[in-house]
Amino acid sequence: FNIACIQRMIDAYHPDVVTYFDDFAAAQSLFMSPATFNELLRPHQARIIKAITDKGVICAEHLCGKCENVLDDLVEMGVTIWSSAQIQNNIQEIQKKYKGKLIVEGGWDSFGPAGYPGASTEEILKEADRCMAEYGKEGNYILFPIIVTPDVNDPRILALRDYWKKISYL
Repeated sequence: FNIACIQRMIDAYHPDVVTYFDDFAAAQSLFMSPATFNELLRPHQARIIKAITDKGVICAEHLCGKCENVLDDLVEMGVTIWSSAQIQNNIQEIQKKYKGKLIVEGGWDSFGPAGYPGASTEEILKEADRCMAEYGKEGNYILFPIIVTPDVNDPRILALRDYWKKISYL
């Protein structure tokens, strides 16, 4: 069913990237051992990823939590963007290991002050600076801020947008 939906979406909209959402990790570890992942989930993940990449579309995998134990598998299957990478993983080492093979999207400390619903503009910009200083210099990185607000015109988002313009030369 997922493959049929993905293929119809690709045929209709011609996207450059499809993000597949399939969380199987928590903050501390995978929901299962890597061996169980490979036995039970990998064959199905591989079919879905192949359905995306066979259409000439980039596959991004949304997988938050501590999941670095299966990144080799995801890259081998054809994932080229890891979305919502969280700080529990060794992001800098992952960037070095997969340079040219995997783009890391995330690194935002959603458990720290910038991730709280009432986070100040200063806390959010400080976290953006941290992310860019730690991960931006390695390349193959996309800043993915997580700001809890229902308002797209929230001043914190506008300040972050201005920050983004300032650093966009990187």
